[in-house]
Amino acid sequence: MRILFFIFSFIITSNSFGFENDDLRGNTWEFKNTKDEKWLPAKYLDVHLDLIENGVIEHPYYANNEQKVQWVENESWEYRTILMTNDSLLNHKHVELAFLGLDTYCEIYMNDSLILFAENMFREWRVDIKEFLEKGENELRLVFLSPIEFNKEKVLNAPYKLPAANEGEDIPIKVSPYTRKAAYQFGWDWGPRIVTFSAWRPIELNAWDNVNLMKPIVFTKNLYSDSAEMVLEYQLNCNPFELYQIEFMGENYNHHDHIKGVNNCQINFSINKPELWYPIGYGNPHLYRETLLVKNRKGEEVAREEVVFAVRGVELIQEKDDKGTSFYFKINDQPVFAKGANYIPQSLFLNEVEDSDYDSLIQDAVDLNMNMLRVWGGGIYEREKFYELCDEKGIMVWQDFMFANSMYPNDTVFIANMAYEIIDNVKRLSKHPSVIMYCGNNEIDVALKNWGWEKTYNWSELDQTEIEAHYQFLFQEFIPELLEYTDNTVPYVSTSPLSNWGKAENFNHSSMHYWGVWHGGDPFEGYKTNVGRFMAEYGFQSFPKYEYLLNYIPEEEMNFDSETIKNRQKSYVGNGLIDENVKAFIKKDLSFLFWIDYSQYVQAHAYQIAISQHRIQTPHCMGTLFWQLNDCWPGPSWSIRNYSGEFKEAAEVVRKYYQPIIGVLEEIGNELQLTLVSDNPKKQQVDLKVVGINESEEFLLVEENGLELEFLSPTEFMIKIPKKLQKRCFSKKKYKYYLEIKKGDEVVFKDHYFPTEKTTIPELAAF
Repeated sequence: MRILFFIFSFIITSNSFGFENDDLRGNTWEFKNTKDEKWLPAKYLDVHLDLIENGVIEHPYYANNEQKVQWVENESWEYRTILMTNDSLLNHKHVELAFLGLDTYCEIYMNDSLILFAENMFREWRVDIKEFLEKGENELRLVFLSPIEFNKEKVLNAPYKLPAANEGEDIPIKVSPYTRKAAYQFGWDWGPRIVTFSAWRPIELNAWDNVNLMKPIVFTKNLYSDSAEMVLEYQLNCNPFELYQIEFMGENYNHHDHIKGVNNCQINFSINKPELWYPIGYGNPHLYRETLLVKNRKGEEVAREEVVFAVRGVELIQEKDDKGTSFYFKINDQPVFAKGANYIPQSLFLNEVEDSDYDSLIQDAVDLNMNMLRVWGGGIYEREKFYELCDEKGIMVWQDFMFANSMYPNDTVFIANMAYEIIDNVKRLSKHPSVIMYCGNNEIDVALKNWGWEKTYNWSELDQTEIEAHYQFLFQEFIPELLEYTDNTVPYVSTSPLSNWGKAENFNHSSMHYWGVWHGGDPFEGYKTNVGRFMAEYGFQSFPKYEYLLNYIPEEEMNFDSETIKNRQKSYVGNGLIDENVKAFIKKDLSFLFWIDYSQYVQAHAYQIAISQHRIQTPHCMGTLFWQLNDCWPGPSWSIRNYSGEFKEAAEVVRKYYQPIIGVLEEIGNELQLTLVSDNPKKQQVDLKVVGINESEEFLLVEENGLELEFLSPTEFMIKIPKKLQKRCFSKKKYKYYLEIKKGDEVVFKDHYFPTEKTTIPELAAF
């Protein structure tokens, strides 16, 4: 008989509703390669982290270690633990294991009986295990299968190749399109390839007898001037032969109902004069907190759940106008200018991300004056903590479904798996007022039309027709039908972007990913002339600070010729393009230390130009979400926030130009153009001062008090540059401008502006 040294006493604590349980990931576990005999202690339920903990591999984030751990993805891995059960648990009629997130192909065994096979990282899996349990010791095993081996035959036998450019040319079998797993794990142009195995969300043990109350959610059906029609949905499994009373009460609504044996229930109720949820800067993100009660016929409480909800209306306005096609959001009938960023998972190893990491990241977004984050489609549907914080802080969430830069199999098994995934996640996310849009995918539509996939993958005309038809079915028919069933109160678009940056006319229509600066080789001035209706992606790379990288790269390898530095850069044009733009400001060769630091000033300058133009070109442009807020590992990227949470230089630019009131100065010949804009929905009265400064004196250029700024209505001034300033300084550009905007005694915006063509890196730092 095997002796399991890690036996853990897991005793269920009973109460009147069933029992209280913890996340079973906190139990004591062992793991091993399925080919091995020896078991190792498991701390994380994440294979790479547990291999690191046991000294089997070095951390993939250090030096070039990522290249040394690629073998892990080709193996299968097994975890086991012991559950100690007693009569208190076994006497319940139902005992259920709920796996809220398994990455990805996983066989689950209870006492050597296969009870479940999971095949989607993004789905929840539930199974009644009472018949498999014994009193005392019970062994639970999770066997994670290699996604490479699992899908190899599908790839080899496919009628045509599916795009998977993120996997790299050196990967012989590209399985990511076939695997319902976070795409960024297979590699991206800002992160390494590390294909993980984990229980990345809680494992719960639930038991009940006659009543099981689950997943209550409330959403706004109709919003009127002084009332709201609301819908409460919940799942209730109860004794079909007994009548139960449902109570849901609030300050000005009171609902009672009687049901039996019903699974999916719905309560319609109204709230008079509701307090509305608004994004930050537009009002209070008010949340209601009520309780849903279930009582038996004796009046005894047998189940309860807290219900957190908000009253919030949302519209996505896509209408023809005199310029093209608009794209903006209304919250409670109030137009909103979106200011934010694209968000990616905070690590490749999701189990190392703590709740405190979410607290700090969302607070950083608030401190940077953001009101929107886009959860990008190559990552994950985030954990509850993320959305709860966005609800509380008033951060709007643009939620992609997890499909990015690829195409997907045209078979019924895949489509069914995908359907359950979307239903699971929309049902979970629909309760969050912060979620204001669902988007079908990232960049697949523009890829099909513009990236030359038909040539790259040698598709026949018949292949091309089938692939395009399947794409249209998935994202323009199938997902909308699922949303009609699950949540039709939140707007949906099939893809992002809806317009491609290749043609000037496209900037007049809908959402835009502008990559002319970077992939297209445009100068930074391209940010001024290429402004779309909603800028959902754009950006410029920088490196983390030199001192920070020393935590991950040996000092002797911190140089231009280092293979580690070359490998750390995942963009095909990355280091060369950064170098080109650094040298545009610094007319000399730099040491690697200074080059890295100056890369951040160049990035800050790029974001200053882009964001300021998006702001002052409103209402043509109604949103700016740069790529990207954060990192998943310590390397160069478009982020303004390092992997461990420290800001880059560009963060201060974002904070400044995302303020409610900003001013933008631009030199045009011998005149200075000043544009003011406010995204405060109420009229603002401000005082304004602009000063020109040379090496020895100041020149007051303009001063105006009591200036009124309307919501999203840019105000322009043309200011003559004094001849004295021109004569003394113009040829050498040894001067700058200072702008100050005040509301009463409070300075709400201040800035320095340097003539663009002679701007130096140290001057950029003054931003």
